[in-house]
Amino acid sequence: MAHIGKLGEFSDGKETFVNYVERMEQYFEANEVKNDKRVAVFLSVVGPTTYGVLKNLLQPALPKEKSFKDIVKTLTDYYMPKPLVISERFKFNKRNQREGETVNEYVCELKNSSKYCEFGDFLKEALRDRLVCGLRSEAIQKKLLSEADLTFEKAKRIATAMETAEKDTLSFTGNSTPVHYVKSKPNHWRDRKGKNQKPMVAVRQCFRCWETSGKTKDYSVDLELGDKLVKFQIDTGSARTIVNEAVYRNRLSEYNLKKSSASLKSYTKEDIPVLGEFEVTAKYGEQCVPQILLLVVKGNQPCLLGRDWLSKIRLNWENIFSVTNGSARPVHYALKEKVEAELKKLEERGVIYPVKTSEWAAPIVVVPKPDKSVRLCGDYKVTVNRVISEEQYPLPNTDDMFATLAGGQKFTKLDLRQAYSQLELSSDSEEYLTVNTHLGIYRYRRLAYGVSSASAIFQGAMDKILSGLPYVVCRIDDILITAPDDDSHVKTIQEVFRRLREHNITLRKDKCIFMADQVIYMGFLVDKHGIHPTDEKIAAIRDAPRPKDVKGSKSILRTLELLWSIPTKFKYCTTAFTPTTEKGGKLVMDRRV
Repeated sequence: MAHIGKLGEFSDGKETFVNYVERMEQYFEANEVKNDKRVAVFLSVVGPTTYGVLKNLLQPALPKEKSFKDIVKTLTDYYMPKPLVISERFKFNKRNQREGETVNEYVCELKNSSKYCEFGDFLKEALRDRLVCGLRSEAIQKKLLSEADLTFEKAKRIATAMETAEKDTLSFTGNSTPVHYVKSKPNHWRDRKGKNQKPMVAVRQCFRCWETSGKTKDYSVDLELGDKLVKFQIDTGSARTIVNEAVYRNRLSEYNLKKSSASLKSYTKEDIPVLGEFEVTAKYGEQCVPQILLLVVKGNQPCLLGRDWLSKIRLNWENIFSVTNGSARPVHYALKEKVEAELKKLEERGVIYPVKTSEWAAPIVVVPKPDKSVRLCGDYKVTVNRVISEEQYPLPNTDDMFATLAGGQKFTKLDLRQAYSQLELSSDSEEYLTVNTHLGIYRYRRLAYGVSSASAIFQGAMDKILSGLPYVVCRIDDILITAPDDDSHVKTIQEVFRRLREHNITLRKDKCIFMADQVIYMGFLVDKHGIHPTDEKIAAIRDAPRPKDVKGSKSILRTLELLWSIPTKFKYCTTAFTPTTEKGGKLVMDRRV
């Protein structure tokens, strides 16, 4: 009779003894090895090295005189002695997610690390806490910390979904050309009108093609290596400091390269070839760091000043982050009175206050509003937006928000008054949110429009305030409430009001709608049957001129993509409306469109 499977000798270091025993037991099961034969089979296949160890451990008895259970226990105690609980818990609590490690891989490693921690009934909570604390992504951490009744399974599901969404976003918006710059993003993305846009996160230069994928400000510093001056770009995302081979050959060739064991990968997980390393004395101002290790990499990429050198060299950040004040811009005569009235109102409400001078004054941008008033935004791209670390808190996904509303019968929509202005700034932050107007310089006491991270900061605050409430969604300053029946709807409204009152958040009564059969939210019509396109969107598509070429038809398709997930008929419509793009081909459209 042929045997199922094949068992080799046990090799310590290639697999654990526990795994080997488990495979052995499966082999017994598959080949119907009887209990009285298990010791003989085990001793025959385990190999001479392991047999010798076992024989020494059992002296003066022989291995064949022992039961299979006794043999397994003896070898397990030898190869895998039970570790100290405190040591294993220390390792567990120090285990953070590593660079390039996915959430699922990290969770698997945490479960493996907890094996000898003896957490007992506390295991799920310990895994949850370590998962939240050890994640590399601050955005995912903030989202998890805002969740009420967070379990390990829920935390794992949210973290995995957000990680997948981030990767999908990069693949949808990015170019297929790998960008090697540490912590950069894929390069160009296109808006719905097909025009090239600046990336939301700056992307710099590609190591291979030396193409610039987006405009950004690079912060550089000159360091003296030996007697040569070398310009480095500051990159806190890079763990190591590197120079390219051209700089090495032209300026630093007097240093002999040694073989390096360093393995470098870019943000996109592309390998960066390392030519070698050498030690050099680095000088910056009055500082001198002797015999510091420097890597030489292949290519013409910029020289990067990484965290290994930044931990030893204290840079003059004030000079590096020099900011130019923005002078006051002229205000259109037709808007002048409205701007002055808005400034007066903001000052009376304590949102802003005048100052004589500021190193951070930004010009204002006047945005007309539908009610004929104006909104004042700071053009902070010339001041604070250039140097702040942008908040990475994610705005809620539209599909997830509407899924939360499933089963709702009536809808209440609340609109916050001057949303950002309801968040107070710390006294240390006020200095940076200063605007220069034709009436003088004003400083904000509250979060201002125009700060690049304002929407993320405000969304995070609202998520914490409304966390744990069923049938409630919020996107920045718009809150939508529903419920399966009127009683629970009213109770939810009361709880939302209680929390808003507790945090001194006010609403615009004229823009609030209570317990309506349908409301417009996020540009869609929402009722108990689901979400639907508004009449205005349907009319815009229906009344659009018939496209005359492929470019025009693609424009229509991009408009339809906004409604892709609403009624099924739009899917059929877009399927029928696929134009021919081959050169010389005719434009074909189905009559159903």
